Amino acid sequence: MRRADAASIAPRGISDRDKIHFAIILMATADTTIPRPKVGVGVFVRSPTHPGCILLGERRNIYGSGTHALPGGHLEGGESWADCAAREVLEETGLVVTKVRHGTVINAVDAATKYHYVTIFMMADVCPGAEPENCEPDKCAGWAWHPWHLPLPEPVFRTLELCIATGFDPLVDDDAGRLLHPPDDVMPAYCCCIMHRAGQLFLEQRPKDATVAAGQLTCFGGKREGSEAPIACIKRELAEELGPNWAPNWAPNWAPNGAAPVDGATEPEEATRSASFESTSSVSTVSTVDVSRGDEAAGGTAVAGAAAETRSQKRQRTLGASRHLALHRAVDLYVDGALIAWFFEAEAPARDAVLTFETGRAGVWLDGRQFDAQTEPTAAGPLGDVSPWHLCVLRAWRRGERRADYTTPK
Repeated sequence: MRRADAASIAPRGISDRDKIHFAIILMATADTTIPRPKVGVGVFVRSPTHPGCILLGERRNIYGSGTHALPGGHLEGGESWADCAAREVLEETGLVVTKVRHGTVINAVDAATKYHYVTIFMMADVCPGAEPENCEPDKCAGWAWHPWHLPLPEPVFRTLELCIATGFDPLVDDDAGRLLHPPDDVMPAYCCCIMHRAGQLFLEQRPKDATVAAGQLTCFGGKREGSEAPIACIKRELAEELGPNWAPNWAPNWAPNGAAPVDGATEPEEATRSASFESTSSVSTVSTVDVSRGDEAAGGTAVAGAAAETRSQKRQRTLGASRHLALHRAVDLYVDGALIAWFFEAEAPARDAVLTFETGRAGVWLDGRQFDAQTEPTAAGPLGDVSPWHLCVLRAWRRGERRADYTTPK
């Protein structure tokens, strides 16, 4: 694109100098060999008859044939997102949806294939007992309900795969309307995981010679490798930091009705178990902080009877008491205004789990209620060893906030 051509499409009413600036920016950021993007709408359809599941169909005779995708299609001229979602679901499955709302947005670009789609993901519900029909058998092999927190059938349609990589969870209403990618589509350098069980937080004790946060307590996680997706980074880091005995079953699945809730629940047998994990080669002893004394005892007894938390009660109302908390994007950390990390949350391992820590590292249990105080922690206190960045994140998480801003002291 020539500068004159770019300047010709600049907004009206701006000066000639600003038109030149507009043209330079457009020429530097846009790949003019790729056609203007199309707008698609995908719909996460949920059913009370199939809790924890979404509706997927196998595409045929169309783009992405053989992949598994959500109901959806192109946004028509003058059509609202919600109307498009309801229309596409009805046309493809015969289902009438309710409570249609915005989920998230994905900007998918592939220069090699000249592919550019902006996909709007919507969330919608159907009435109990409603089941899909294959209304377009020339385009779809059939519809089926699939548990979201179990591996989905492969291969997955491209834009849905990108949505999964962001950590968006269509089963959690708190995620609705949240733009998971920053506006410039930049992924953070780090991905970490807030691990908790029955009001207790499970943190990593880092060695004193660590490159980052030396000798401090942090959430588990680490730096993304190359173009690694956030979810892939979390799974790899936890496998490395907690060992293969537990990591493969790390993401908790949707529990059947009647299963005990994870967060804020009372777990009498676990609360009295020893906090030391079984010993294997290079396995570190887990420490636990007894908040009644404010000190740390290796291999001590876990704090018993953790009370339900305000944030936990909100989470239970959102997820329902039958749901084991699965991997879920929770807080974005900004340091001095710059995006540094995405923090996910998940259920921590059982206290008697066999974990293989990296050399020089250990796991530490802390009572989550300690993070509710907004005063600066003292060096001798139970939070004195927590990394300032992670302390900022955990306090924001306890307050139910989705963003944590840390300002470096002058």
